[in-house]
Amino acid sequence: MSGNTTRDANKTALAPAGRVLPRSITRRIGLARALLVWERLWAGLWTAAALTGLFVATALLGTFSALPLAVHWGLLGAFSFLLAIALWNSLHGFRWPDRDAALAHLEQASGLAHQPLSAYEDIPAQGSGDPVLWQAHQSWIATRLKKLKLGFVTPGL
Repeated sequence: MSGNTTRDANKTALAPAGRVLPRSITRRIGLARALLVWERLWAGLWTAAALTGLFVATALLGTFSALPLAVHWGLLGAFSFLLAIALWNSLHGFRWPDRDAALAHLEQASGLAHQPLSAYEDIPAQGSGDPVLWQAHQSWIATRLKKLKLGFVTPGL
């Protein structure tokens, strides 16, 4: 009897989580999070990348070899200092995108309104309505999720 109680307790503990999204959509959520990481990183790191490109172009043109050693080291120190500042400014406020941000990105990129991804995982409140209506709602959401697109990266530069 205690074994059944444990199983029943586990079922009720799992019940509030609702339905689980299909594996293909879960993969797309992970890819959307990766896209959002790239968007957020690139928006902050483009200054450091541009500064590094300027340094490499200057070095390849041979500008440093024509300068006295003290000026050479001074410019190297200035580039390093500016690169450190650019990296600090871009990374100190970085936040990893959470699951909700990935869901919002997928829904926006797919043109889906009314948050069907999170609604798919919802469960009805006890005694709140007709189970047939709930099933119709769930099938309506499932058909909308077939249009799910990943979208493009928009770093906003």
